[in-house]
Amino acid sequence: MSGREIVRSLVFTTPAFLAGADQNAPEIRAPSVRGALRWWFRVLGGTLERERDLFGSVHGTPVASPIVVRVEPGKPGNNAKELRFGPTAPLGYVGYFAAVSGNKVGIHRTAPGHYLGADTAFTLRIWERRPVADDLWEALEGAVTAFCRLGALGLRATRGFGMVAEAEPPTAAAFRAWAATLAPRGIHLWEGPAADALRALADALRALRHERHISGKDKSALDFSDRSDRHASALRLCPVRVADGLLPVLLYTDAASSQKTSCLPAVRDFLPRHGFSPLT
Repeated sequence: MSGREIVRSLVFTTPAFLAGADQNAPEIRAPSVRGALRWWFRVLGGTLERERDLFGSVHGTPVASPIVVRVEPGKPGNNAKELRFGPTAPLGYVGYFAAVSGNKVGIHRTAPGHYLGADTAFTLRIWERRPVADDLWEALEGAVTAFCRLGALGLRATRGFGMVAEAEPPTAAAFRAWAATLAPRGIHLWEGPAADALRALADALRALRHERHISGKDKSALDFSDRSDRHASALRLCPVRVADGLLPVLLYTDAASSQKTSCLPAVRDFLPRHGFSPLT
């Protein structure tokens, strides 16, 4: 290994549903983290050309990435009990698909040992194998910081599961100051009442859909799914870990949406009326 290096000690703040070659064994895979970093790099304003220069590409003339991304497992969290996301469960609304995904082939993501429990630790290492331009490296560092503070991995990542955080997170004040810098990038954040963070976020999403009459089968920036066409949500539920506890944060960016019609006006109108304050 030579050149510059980025090292982050991370933990999951919510259960993570992800696996590798063995679908029955939960595993944090470096390609999954690389994919999340690409997403943040793009959302923070990175062009396709710069993304190709940093992360490589197999389209057109193949280009190898000049960086190496590695994940080192750490202390395991508690995944010894079954997670229940039935219709009457507090988090059944956002956790249902985690419970049923894979059941046709005998995989129960929420069964004991089949998910990574909250507080599961791991280390993210990124280093240069070829020199990276200084401005591109700075953009990579920005994407890493965003991933470490607002990112998630695995199934239902846009709905608050698999949420990652720094092992030594910033204070709430420091997080809010950093969040304010994202406004020029078209990333909109709101902070909700500091109670049960994920449940508060799930309740807000349910109420927003109900008020605006947006079902999961309607094509909107809040996500939709059918057998032939599935798209992720431009609205993300982010239970953010800070030194003071957990903050319920909602993130919206049209950069993550494939839809021509933005849901931002509806979100902006709805959230202040339900106890959420804008951070950006």
